[in-house]
Amino acid sequence: MDKIPFWEETYRNRDINTFPAEPNGTILEFEHLLRKDSVILEAGCGEGQNVRYLAKNGYSDIDAFDLSEAGISKLHWICEREGLHINAFTDDLAKFQFTKSYDLVMTFATLCFVEKDKWKHFIEDAKEHTKPNGIHIIHTFTNTVPASPDIAPFAVGLADEGEIKDLYSDWEVLQFKTYVFDDEHPGVPKHQHAVNKLVVRKTGIYREAGYARNQKESLCRFLEDGSIPAHNNRAENAIRPFVIGRKNWLFSQTAKGASASADMYSLVETAKANGLGVFDYLCWLFRQITAANHIYTDEFLESLMPWSEKAQENC
Repeated sequence: MDKIPFWEETYRNRDINTFPAEPNGTILEFEHLLRKDSVILEAGCGEGQNVRYLAKNGYSDIDAFDLSEAGISKLHWICEREGLHINAFTDDLAKFQFTKSYDLVMTFATLCFVEKDKWKHFIEDAKEHTKPNGIHIIHTFTNTVPASPDIAPFAVGLADEGEIKDLYSDWEVLQFKTYVFDDEHPGVPKHQHAVNKLVVRKTGIYREAGYARNQKESLCRFLEDGSIPAHNNRAENAIRPFVIGRKNWLFSQTAKGASASADMYSLVETAKANGLGVFDYLCWLFRQITAANHIYTDEFLESLMPWSEKAQENC
């Protein structure tokens, strides 16, 4: 018989709290960044001590899910007793599908129970479904300390030290802490967990900085080759005629027609960029294609490109 996590047993007992009844301190620390109409999601909510605190303090648009049916059932029971409205439901973080965007996404000690590639996919989806200036609060167990016996059979996705922070290189880091703490639960001996705590904000300037970091090699290529310009003005100027004239072909009859138009403009602007007379080049090009009698090898097509020696000699 498969081992059952300790929390499944205590979730079924309505007389005890599986985890501390108070909300996580990080929520209290950063609550000032939220508005009362903030849209909130907690992944792996358990008995819901965090979302219950927020609901009691006037936040009304709260989603919370957990894999445990017993945990969600207990949360529903508590909400009914306390008159709280929380959209709590059973779901699997590894398969969760976002249907809206959030101002706050939070998860505490949950990611480690999901395979690493799947919780990373969840993080990427969560980032995409976070509103501008939205916040993520994440506490995740790391492999700095071995998984304690109570969770070892289930901790399939312990993070490497700093790994969670690396996933947010394009966001503003408001807080990052790494520490080890002592923990205990009903019926479970005292043990230790290693944690990375991360609070990040989705801001435009950091998205741009993240793009620059991610594209550093390409953006610095001009430093290695003097023939490469440090800007794209030439490309911008090349597409200007197409942009100016686009209303003339706004209603292309077919998608293929629009694609053919784009191909022709690319060819024309490339001919200009290579110093060819466009009319002369097109006349020469069509003669060459006609003479080829539908035999178009890669070598033949390469010889027709505006930069080829053959085109340069004849146009």
